[in-house]
Amino acid sequence: MKRNELEPLSTREVLRCALQSEKIASENYSAIGEIMLSSYNFGIAQLFFEAANVEKGHFRRLQKALKRLYGIVITDSTPLPFSVKCAPGSGDNACLVDIQTGMGEEEAIRYMEEVERAAEKYYLEAVDKTDRMDMKVLFRTLAKEEGRHCRSIRRIARKAAKRDPAKIFNRVAPETMH
Repeated sequence: MKRNELEPLSTREVLRCALQSEKIASENYSAIGEIMLSSYNFGIAQLFFEAANVEKGHFRRLQKALKRLYGIVITDSTPLPFSVKCAPGSGDNACLVDIQTGMGEEEAIRYMEEVERAAEKYYLEAVDKTDRMDMKVLFRTLAKEEGRHCRSIRRIARKAAKRDPAKIFNRVAPETMH
């Protein structure tokens, strides 16, 4: 993403786009986890369910920042989009994918890498966009976390594929299982 793509957005709008991105990533990761679970790729399913929880955590941190700074409350059930036109590669455009039920492990892992790389790039751009030191710290922290995720996905996926399916299946969040 080019720096000028974030220029017209205020810090509040950057936060809202980031919220959208994290929410959609979490939803998509859960959906892919379900696909992997139904394909008996239990280790990869767990990887995606865990990634969905991480993205939910990012959403919560951004949610608190938006409320603290602007008094705006965005809940888990607030419909998307949040009346903000996000720059390409962010917000409601960042994580949307036509998730196919036949998605394989490699395709799923590639997808996660792309999403994490785009999120890292977005947060680095957001650091430059805002003048608020507290937001620079938050965006820089999130960029580092997304970068670590991107760099470790394949290593974690290899370990996940070797896990005992019975143990994994029992640890999958009940809310995600049908």
